[in-house]
Amino acid sequence: MAEEGKKTITLTGEQLIQTIQTERTKIDLIQQRINTVQRILTEAILAMDSIKELTKKGNEGKILVNLGSGIYVNALVEDVKKFKRSMAGNIILDSTPEETLEQLKNQREKAEKSLKEMQIEQQKIAENMNKLSTIIASMRQEALRQQQK
Repeated sequence: MAEEGKKTITLTGEQLIQTIQTERTKIDLIQQRINTVQRILTEAILAMDSIKELTKKGNEGKILVNLGSGIYVNALVEDVKKFKRSMAGNIILDSTPEETLEQLKNQREKAEKSLKEMQIEQQKIAENMNKLSTIIASMRQEALRQQQK
């Protein structure tokens, strides 16, 4: 009676191989998302460190500004009591260093949580792929035994 709720599914070797390829594609997509989240995380951490360093120096500080495409320029920050922060829809808001750091901290925490979730998902898919690979190897061994008879 314990077997009552179980169902048997029969798959061919080709279907198993296709399933592994699908799982490999999932892992690749998750890895792309992980890379994106890691860049966001790194950017948030660097911004937090920069804000902390600037606010330690007082009212002004010299910084290196990334203009994009590997181009940088030295700049003098005149006021570290207000930061500009972009919101959705190209809206720019003024915020204090504390507000900015809090927003970046929240961003970092969300990114870390998302990263952990994706890594767990990636691990589960890898485990499934290993199980499927074991099944395929067993099927191949059985097919060889059948041929040798």
